[in-house]
Amino acid sequence: MSKLFILGTGFSKAVSCKLPTMKDLGEHVQSKINELPGHEEYEKLISDPNNVEVLLTYLYQDMPWETASQLYLEKSAFLQISQIIADYITDCEKKVFEEKEKIPGWTEKFVSYLHENEATIATFNYDTIIECLSLKYLENKAPYKPDIPDLDISNLYNIPLTPLHIRTGESTGGSWFGVDRNKTYKHRLLKLHGSANWYYSEDMILSAQQVYYSHDYIELTLNENLSHEEYDEKNRILNRSKTGLSPLIIPPVADKNLFYNITLVKTLWRNFYKAVEEADEIYCIGYSLPQTDLSTRIFFSAVMDNPSKKVYLVNLQEGSADLINNYRKVLKNKRKLFTKYISDNEPIKQFVEDLVNESKGK
Repeated sequence: MSKLFILGTGFSKAVSCKLPTMKDLGEHVQSKINELPGHEEYEKLISDPNNVEVLLTYLYQDMPWETASQLYLEKSAFLQISQIIADYITDCEKKVFEEKEKIPGWTEKFVSYLHENEATIATFNYDTIIECLSLKYLENKAPYKPDIPDLDISNLYNIPLTPLHIRTGESTGGSWFGVDRNKTYKHRLLKLHGSANWYYSEDMILSAQQVYYSHDYIELTLNENLSHEEYDEKNRILNRSKTGLSPLIIPPVADKNLFYNITLVKTLWRNFYKAVEEADEIYCIGYSLPQTDLSTRIFFSAVMDNPSKKVYLVNLQEGSADLINNYRKVLKNKRKLFTKYISDNEPIKQFVEDLVNESKGK
């Protein structure tokens, strides 16, 4: 049975309560809105932090009644909010790994299962929790090349990403050109809405532009066995290398066409399409398939048309009736929808335990 794992913010929240949901991100943006030029106008659009996508859609799209100067100002605000979101996620992630002992034990079992079974993971999250957990737990698990135990995040991204430090010719470790040193994760990690450690040109109209990733970002987040001098040096190189770039995080706007024109993003979604087609079982872990994300809902409705596919929801009990109805509307009742792992008793932990036991033949 081929399995596909789709992760939402509920997954990250289960790893640590310090990691933000979309509502948390909206509240944080709301608290920072007065730092933006023209904030008086934007404040009207974000009275409810749950509707941060309304604000971002407004800033992102060219409204026909606005002047060129207004449009440029709004694009600037959009990029600034993207940076605010990325910085907030970075701060939250560092807090998680400052208290490593509080990371639940099922996380190691989960990433070990994904690695050993060459599973495919797709995520709509901006955070780098899967990357951090993979580097933390898989460092010495290399069944294909045991003589080379190092694992770089280039092993997780099977897409045309370039290491960020190449821009300045500096290196603090990690692979230079994404050499596939240790095989892991079948289609690799598909980050469909970008990532806090991915960077692209602030000129948003360049469809074929290069997108960069940073290994140092992960090491700074984990901060394991780094001296103060090493930490400062990696941070200096990271900041210097990303000069002139913005984090590639695709916000929850209704219309993402501009981002979908980026070649890298197209590649991600084509790989996702292939992964869904190949999967017999699809596990949606902490992912609500939000109604505001029209393009993803259309994607699910179009590609998941095989009635033999099994879709499992892994989520908390609260709001589950709306969650189930939401999926049923998109899936059009053509395939089986399983709700076994909807509960108030650590559903993700229970799911991982069953997954591991199944793989061991128990």
